[in-house]
Amino acid sequence: MWGLFFGLELAKDRGICNLLVEMDSAVAVKLVKNSTTLGLHPVASLASCFWELMGKFETCALQHIYRERNVVADCIAQWSYNMDLGVCLFDMAPSWVGASLVDDLIGVTRTRLVCSE
Repeated sequence: MWGLFFGLELAKDRGICNLLVEMDSAVAVKLVKNSTTLGLHPVASLASCFWELMGKFETCALQHIYRERNVVADCIAQWSYNMDLGVCLFDMAPSWVGASLVDDLIGVTRTRLVCSE
């Protein structure tokens, strides 16, 4: 959720007017989309901040996607576990995401295992 916060701030600071945010956390997307009904939830105030930030764009949409649809974002998220706290910005894609970037660009499909009830 902090990634969403800093990403929205960065997009706003860079003058982006129209934004589509895709997150692989279905829970985070649900919390943000239902921020008015969170009551005393621990992230209620943070989710409310998202609505305020999202309102500063001409259009801003938030949707859930599976991590298999954006492998580059997943690689960077996994890599971030090795970093100190804070924000890390890349001017260009790191070399270690090259193969995943090409796969995402050409639409390589990946399987996803799901539990059946």
